[in-house]
Amino acid sequence: NELSGTLPPELASWGASVKTVKMANNAIGGTLPPQLSALVRLDRFDLSNNAIGGTLPPGFAAWTSIDHFDLNTNVISGTIPSQYSQWQSLDYFQMYNNELSGTLPPQLSGWSQLKELSVFNNRLEGSVPAEAAAAWTRLEQVALFGNRLSGVLPPLAPLHRCALALNYFAPPPPPTATVNAFDCAATTAAAALSGACA
Repeated sequence: NELSGTLPPELASWGASVKTVKMANNAIGGTLPPQLSALVRLDRFDLSNNAIGGTLPPGFAAWTSIDHFDLNTNVISGTIPSQYSQWQSLDYFQMYNNELSGTLPPQLSGWSQLKELSVFNNRLEGSVPAEAAAAWTRLEQVALFGNRLSGVLPPLAPLHRCALALNYFAPPPPPTATVNAFDCAATTAAAALSGACA
């Protein structure tokens, strides 16, 4: 497709009749209309590879059935709203290649079904909240590289894929298990994080 322009707020009139919004790989710009929070039965939202800016509307927390949220490769800034902890069915959160800042909210412990967290190449900082990491027992893939994250990475569920480089994590204890990971090392001058993904 070659869609351009912006997302019209009038899409909110779809209301509870729509479960999927997928407009990936286009040239859609502008910002995310807060009115889209009215799409209360949405389970998939994919506007990846567009030119959408602005911030993530906190009102999207109303999407309590969402399981796949993908806005990778846009120009979205601001923080991840703590209100998104209400997404208790979320499996995939893909916000890589954006301009997100701030921290990963501890309230994301509500994402107990999470399988993939991909937020690489943003401007996130602070530590990975231990309470959230402990709740992500179904996590299979985590990609955090290319941010400004720091501190000691809390234990994570056994992962299939893990990418943590280009952050400022402190070294963990020596690894106790081996993980099939494409990159499980953080570049803090001398810190190897292979054990953090075990």
